[in-house]
Amino acid sequence: MKNHLKFMGLLIASVLLTACIEVEDDSNDDVVDALQEQNEILQDQSEQTANPVTLYGSIIDLATDEAVSEATLRIKVGPTWREPVTFQGVEFEIPDLPNNSEFELVISSPSGEFIDRTLFGGTRFGASGSEVYQDMGRLGVSSGIERSFAVLNAETNQPVEGLVFKGYSHIGDGTNYRQYAHTSSYDAGTGLYSITLPEYIGVSLRATLDFNDDGILEYFPESPQFRSGNDLYLTANTLNDLQTLYLVDSIVYQDIELRVSVIDSSAESISDLELTIDDHINNLVIGTFDTETQQYIFNVKFDSSIRIMAPAFSIGDINYSSSSINISRRTDNSYSIYHSNAQNYVSYIVFGEPSVLDLALQPIETSPTFALEMVAKSDTVNPVDESFKIFYSSPIGLLPDSAKIIQEDVITIVKGNDDPNDLVLPGTTLITEEDVSVNVNTLLSLNDTLLTIAPATPLAPGFNYRYEVGNIVEQSSGVEADIHNDYISYSVKTDAAFNINELVLDNNNYTTNGTTIVTQNTAGDAASPTNNDRWVYLFLPPSVVNLQSFVLGKQVVVKDGTAENSIRTFEIVVDGQLRYQNESLVVSLAENETVNESIYRSIRPGTAVAEGLWYFVTVGEYMSDNLNTSANEITFEYVYETLEGDVHNGTITLPVL
Repeated sequence: MKNHLKFMGLLIASVLLTACIEVEDDSNDDVVDALQEQNEILQDQSEQTANPVTLYGSIIDLATDEAVSEATLRIKVGPTWREPVTFQGVEFEIPDLPNNSEFELVISSPSGEFIDRTLFGGTRFGASGSEVYQDMGRLGVSSGIERSFAVLNAETNQPVEGLVFKGYSHIGDGTNYRQYAHTSSYDAGTGLYSITLPEYIGVSLRATLDFNDDGILEYFPESPQFRSGNDLYLTANTLNDLQTLYLVDSIVYQDIELRVSVIDSSAESISDLELTIDDHINNLVIGTFDTETQQYIFNVKFDSSIRIMAPAFSIGDINYSSSSINISRRTDNSYSIYHSNAQNYVSYIVFGEPSVLDLALQPIETSPTFALEMVAKSDTVNPVDESFKIFYSSPIGLLPDSAKIIQEDVITIVKGNDDPNDLVLPGTTLITEEDVSVNVNTLLSLNDTLLTIAPATPLAPGFNYRYEVGNIVEQSSGVEADIHNDYISYSVKTDAAFNINELVLDNNNYTTNGTTIVTQNTAGDAASPTNNDRWVYLFLPPSVVNLQSFVLGKQVVVKDGTAENSIRTFEIVVDGQLRYQNESLVVSLAENETVNESIYRSIRPGTAVAEGLWYFVTVGEYMSDNLNTSANEITFEYVYETLEGDVHNGTITLPVL
């Protein structure tokens, strides 16, 4: 247990720099160990009749570290709640539970000695002829304490209403955990939020700052330490002394007026142009021309940078190139101004962050021999409509294949028994990958100088994409040109939530639980693999990329029924970046199938893992399948943080499939 505690302490320390654990009670290590025995459940390949399971353990008051005098236990197995049973004394028993089943256990106090606590777990597997007892260890409970605090608008000093704070003290992971939340109440008379929490179990609180669920936050905490994603976030330690929390309006963009003079070589004003600003804050804004000052006026919101675009135009027989003014906020309360594709090189600094900026732009005069150029392009693909924009120096025309979106590395699997006419013979599987074009929509605007490219239908998640522009036509000359650097790469992550229970160990030996996975190849020839030792891989689902951090610690390895400590740490995700970029294609094939492939990923044809793309980690063990008669499994400790700041930790035991 000392090694267990030491390693978990290191794991937790690795993420406390960015978030606090929502259930911070470390008094239930043996409970967590017992809960994770559910991960030792094996598939009953022999179809034996299994005995029922008896859960037993003790309910401990965390204030005294002594057993509580009385507790009521109510358990739900599958969809069915059993009648609650009250226990007195040191130890409880819950008999006659089905094995290999998930459960919810609610612990209550008839006398109000402690507040309710819920445990999510699973019963073990037990074969016929054996008595199955499952030790749940010491389940910690705590008396309640009321926490009260005010939340005020920092500008008006008035209470902010409408917040709902929630925290959790359950043990284990369960889909119904939200219904066991500790939830705040608000007293309009006192202006205070109140919530009753277990005094000796550290619970953090969250309350969304996006009241309308429209992606726009109504408030920001005055101190950034209290924000996590879209939530107001209060750690257990913060709650001990918190009296007042101050919020400010979440719309922190600066209102600014931009006044732009567009002039020719004689410093005379040029009117009747369509100057625009187009970004995610302001969307599309067209400048209004002020005839008195001869300026184009923009009243917009400013964050860190903004770009004013002036499209190419002609006056008489004089042609002018597209140009832009780029404004960026500096850290010393000043603006950096840069003109792109304008006459001369213009770059300067304006100090003091004034609310009105007067700017002047002199476009470049061009000739028919002037080379077409890219003036600006989107820094990123717009995640809302997945569009990409390129601003050119003069009006362009598109050819049928000018604009493309390429879906990269699309895998095709053709098995020998798929189609008698596909030229892939029985007994052989062909695996290839290639780039595939996606249907696109294009739009030319701003006098045909701004090109917008977007997919005709939403892009499929889990792939990398490349937006690119090939040959385009410069309208004034009719000359085709392929402009340098008018492309961008874009990745669409899977939107699936990470689930620790989706981790899989497999040795790729074409058997699972000693039984052949695929009994014959695509030619109908019988396969006869043996359950021999092979290197074991940990397979991670694609959703692992949706984590902020993820650390696994290998602790106990059971080989052919013999357990030993084997300590090793795997930092899977660090600061939102996946450290193990090994990606493997799992395809289920017989051992005697011939595989012809031309892909850069590794292929795992002999695993019991679901077909598809998985990330994998070599865990450094050489093992055979887990059997009912000879265990082969590895126990890991884990801690991971989601992108939203939720932190989970525990242990998980994975059998070798």
